[in-house]
Amino acid sequence: IKGGKSFLQMDSYPLLDLVQHALRSMGESLDPFEVVLEISPSLLVFCDSNGLIQILLNLLSNSVKYSKEEKRIVLTAKEEKGWIKIGIQDFGIGIEEKEMELIFDKFYRTLEGEKKAQGLGLGLLISRMLAREMGGNLVALPCEKGAYFEIHLKGGRVSE
Repeated sequence: IKGGKSFLQMDSYPLLDLVQHALRSMGESLDPFEVVLEISPSLLVFCDSNGLIQILLNLLSNSVKYSKEEKRIVLTAKEEKGWIKIGIQDFGIGIEEKEMELIFDKFYRTLEGEKKAQGLGLGLLISRMLAREMGGNLVALPCEKGAYFEIHLKGGRVSE
């Protein structure tokens, strides 16, 4: 991603199809989870399909990794001023507000996460870089319980 040359193939895609592809790719790891989808089938997103699926897989994997008690994941999407905001919320250990930007740093692991799960601490960094390469962003936002991430991408009706 950092080489300066884009490898992305940007186009308009039905968001629900890409989300369902990511969910299928997660296989049995999602079996114990209640997965709630609140995404309109008519919503189009302008992205690199493989890039968005990779971001979704990383966020879903983190949700599985850090949700030991309440096994529920909610995926939402809304259109706002030409942008699609894709929300992924779990009800696991969550992220302290002071760490919400730090978690996107290379090799950073939350103190809670250090105790609970394996990994290098690169997934969120790579996911944010992918989202930004597609002209969008990936952010962590405060929520009452668990972790809530939003992927911001251009709406699919954008002509480029």
